[in-house]
Amino acid sequence: YQNCREFKRAILPDNIPALTYAAKVSRMPFRYSKGPDILQVEVSYDNNNNNNNNTSSVMTVHAVASDSQWASASHASSQQVVVSIRIFIDQHPDDRIDGRPVQGQTMSDIRLNETASEATIRYNLELFHPGRHTLYLQARDSVGYEGPVTAVWFERMALPEGENDNDNDNDNGNGNDES
Repeated sequence: YQNCREFKRAILPDNIPALTYAAKVSRMPFRYSKGPDILQVEVSYDNNNNNNNNTSSVMTVHAVASDSQWASASHASSQQVVVSIRIFIDQHPDDRIDGRPVQGQTMSDIRLNETASEATIRYNLELFHPGRHTLYLQARDSVGYEGPVTAVWFERMALPEGENDNDNDNDNGNGNDES
């Protein structure tokens, strides 16, 4: 066995991506592994304050997905075009509400190319209660395979005292609650 320093320096960083992927597909490994992967997710805030979401009213989510990034070129299920990227707010795509699957929102402004697809969506932050929110993203290819779910979170800061903060009962206007 290697010592702790060597484990942290070489073994752990080399294996974290594989362990993370195994966790993502663990619920349905033979289904999700056929679908496209979310390669990148960026959350940004539209303002001039160094991406500080305290004063921003709009959040932009940008995602990149690929069906062939991690697969062999000769594997049939890795050669489809990514046709959609769906986003779910505070609700995992596998969750159920009253026995029915939750409905994600398809990201608009999708740009397709041979190696990856990119999509962007914008949200009015006033629709979210202050606190931490989780975004779940899942891509689908042209054959219908859905890939593993990727999650990122963002913090909706409370507005300074005296400023208007819409206090509605919906986190995002779609009825999705913290899961």
